Order: sequence, then C-alpha cells, then structure tokens
Amino acid sequence: MTLLLRSWDMLRDGTYTTTLSGKSTVSVRVVLKRGWRLDVYLHVGDDHRPAVTHFVSLGKQRVTVVDIFGNAPGSPWHRAGLSALAVNTAIQFLKVLYPPSTPIRGHIVGARDAQRQEERRAFWRSFGFDITAPDRRSDEHLRGTVESVRLLPGLVFGEHPRILDITTFTQVEESKASP
Repeated sequence: MTLLLRSWDMLRDGTYTTTLSGKSTVSVRVVLKRGWRLDVYLHVGDDHRPAVTHFVSLGKQRVTVVDIFGNAPGSPWHRAGLSALAVNTAIQFLKVLYPPSTPIRGHIVGARDAQRQEERRAFWRSFGFDITAPDRRSDEHLRGTVESVRLLPGLVFGEHPRILDITTFTQVEESKASP
C-alpha cells in the first residue's frame, strides 16, 4: 500500500519517496521516525547506493543536524546541487513537525584546510544558519531555529528543482521500505 501525502497533517512515521526524471534521474527517500531521526537519501540513476545522505536527529524540543555524506570534493556529486536538495527536503519536513521556535543545532566537522572550512560555513549560512566562533577545541557549531532556516533555490544537475513539494511524496509501506 502506498499513500500520497496530500496534506501536512497526514505526515507520520514512515518512508516517503519521490523521483525526479529527466536526463538524470534522482530518487529521494526520506525516513521519518518522530522523536528519533529524519534521514534523507538521494539516489542517482539506477544505483541502489545513495549518492548523498543527510542525517538529522529529532528530539522532543530540539533538532540536531548530524552530517551530510557523499558530497566531498572529488566526488562526482560535489557542487551538483544534491546536498542542497537533501537539506531543503529536511527543512521542509522540520517545518511541518516542529514549532517555529524549536532550536536546530549542529557541528561543522573541521576540514583540513581553511578554504574548505569556509566553503562549509558558506553552505550552511546559505540556509540561514548562524555559525559559532571556534571554541577552545577549534570546533564550530550551527545555530538556528525552525523559523530562521530557509530553503535554497536552484537546480540539481542543472535540471531538477532543489525545492520539492513534499505533499506529493508517496509514503511507502514499511515492508517495502529499506532501512
């Protein structure tokens, strides 16, 4: 059984999918477990392994951005728009699940060089996050609220929108959803 997500109030735990077709196919899979996690998996073409994954930890009164994988320099997905699509999708789900004042926190994993670290800061700032000054261990952190973060327009692979209408996602029956 699949369910087309037609309204925001129907959002419940489970796996949600949509596919963007064109010269390149991008499949978006979101796994939602309230109070625990929101995972966004982006698959390109027929590859069963996700090209980019974005993990968010869901608390009762706080959200924590855990990490994004698959988009590092040297990867075929670096600067393709996939990471922005993953973050935009997560933000849209968060705006449905949480009150506007809910804090969002995260840790920017330190890069080996200053330029790469500045690129990471710029990426997260483009969504409206504030970045803390380095602490005594030289770590930097994301700070924002559900209300203050914003979606980043643009295209994935120059053809697909980075902002999707999540009400058109299909909820997949749990027995057919992979972890």
